[in-house]
Amino acid sequence: MDRKPQFLKLSKKSLQLIKKLGNPFTYTVSTDLFYENQTPIVAYILLEGELILTKNRREISSIPPCSALGLVELIGNKTCQYAAKVKKDTTLYFLDKSSIFELLTFKDKLDQDFAQLITQLEPPLCITCQ
Repeated sequence: MDRKPQFLKLSKKSLQLIKKLGNPFTYTVSTDLFYENQTPIVAYILLEGELILTKNRREISSIPPCSALGLVELIGNKTCQYAAKVKKDTTLYFLDKSSIFELLTFKDKLDQDFAQLITQLEPPLCITCQ
């Protein structure tokens, strides 16, 4: 059974915190971001431009600006049941797991849905053997 593409719309407040983690990247040509059944190593935050989702090479959806794509799959270590293609002049932020751990220090300032989702990635407590 196919999962519907999941993306999370982010508030300006959450975007401001994400922007502190690094620089955005603007694509100068259209290209594939990931393929069907691939497990993502980063989540994508679309700032502006166009990001298209496809299934069996057919367009199924586009993602609105200020949305996070691949976050659910990254956190759950799940494969994406769709492919994503970024269009020319599209600007994205990339969130890897290390960046998400850093965002956890600001979880009280993030959107509730976003904070709740990334909290699932909290690292386990360190245990020291004596």
